[in-house]
Amino acid sequence: MNKRNLINILLTEAFALATSACCNNQNYYFDGMIGDEHAVFLEDCTLSQNRLYITRTDGTIVGYYDNNNDFKIDILTITKSRGVSDYYSDNELYKDFFAVGESQFRTYLEKILVLKQKKALDDINY
Repeated sequence: MNKRNLINILLTEAFALATSACCNNQNYYFDGMIGDEHAVFLEDCTLSQNRLYITRTDGTIVGYYDNNNDFKIDILTITKSRGVSDYYSDNELYKDFFAVGESQFRTYLEKILVLKQKKALDDINY
């Protein structure tokens, strides 16, 4: 292995460690079913953004975006067959809409924790 390859490998590993260090919501990482809906929770460490995507039974995808890692929704996206609608929390017009979205977001997060705890207990008890 030459010096240049070694430097590239070390820089890549250092970058991976640096960008993953800010990720602190691993308890919520999820990709699975909640009832009949498919849920994916992930965290973008470089943007300090939590994302929750729910695919409903009718195919509608709701995206909940928390931009400040404070678990308060900043953006909601709703994707249906006819297109994508984006809603931003700083628009007073959508105040009630975001109250409903915030409630849904928290409910999904609670369900994720319960499912992950149940899976861990099932795994240990086999």
